[in-house]
Amino acid sequence: MSLVVLAAWIVLCAGSAAAMVDGTGRALLAGVAYAEMALVATLLVVATATPFANPTSLPLPALGLLALAVPVAKLLLAGAPSAQRWIAQGPRARVRRPDPVQAHRLLATVTLSAIGLALCAVTILAPVPAGDVHDPASAVFTQD
Repeated sequence: MSLVVLAAWIVLCAGSAAAMVDGTGRALLAGVAYAEMALVATLLVVATATPFANPTSLPLPALGLLALAVPVAKLLLAGAPSAQRWIAQGPRARVRRPDPVQAHRLLATVTLSAIGLALCAVTILAPVPAGDVHDPASAVFTQD
């Protein structure tokens, strides 16, 4: 579950930055930064109120300041005059490009066919052996 939350956070951060670069606005970037600051503040309160084994030699307030560096930098970036001028110009126009598959239909078909034939050949000519139960590679997939 934590891996899914981490992946969602990364996608949200990248998407909010891409939205600002695209010129659609900075509200999402600022919202993500404020949410990160609230999360850091909540974690600091929890770490102060509960027994916390600090794995570093830094004191807890220094760790909090280090964790706040990234959201504060995002807010500074979103509020910079150059970013405001960039967003004021509005969203960028999309450049229409011809579809490469339509332009090279035969080449795309031959390439896809060659990949399919190669995968079929690997499947038929090089089958995977069943393996031994005591083999270290098969121990990864089984739990004793």
